[in-house]
Amino acid sequence: MTKSEKKLEYWDYSFKPPIDKKYQLDLSQGNTPLLQDILTSQQIPEIPSDEKIFLKREDLNPNGSFKDRALAYQVSYLKQQNQKYCVISSSGNAAISTAAFCKKAGIKAIILISPNIPNNKLSQITKHNPFLLIKSARAS
Repeated sequence: MTKSEKKLEYWDYSFKPPIDKKYQLDLSQGNTPLLQDILTSQQIPEIPSDEKIFLKREDLNPNGSFKDRALAYQVSYLKQQNQKYCVISSSGNAAISTAAFCKKAGIKAIILISPNIPNNKLSQITKHNPFLLIKSARAS
């Protein structure tokens, strides 16, 4: 790969408003592989056989979801604004990402979730020790 073909990293993209480098949170989000020919036209008959099929492996983000991309920016923005708290209502994946990025940023995460959240998602949230975790049927 030549210098002109440098692979773009997550923070190489232009964000609006921009985040100063010292506030950019990085858990290796966004740099997931783009794979070709993982799926075939036989698996997805609606796609013509001569079409190339690409699969972006967002499940390989640090918290297993594409939500890592957005939450990296959003929590970095809060840090840049010197905010102390972040509040989110989530069914799981966004809460997991929020808890992870808030922990890294030193921001207190207040997370509202449904009492029906799967245990595997709940354990991923709690491992980041959010400031406050509220299970409520009214969380949405």
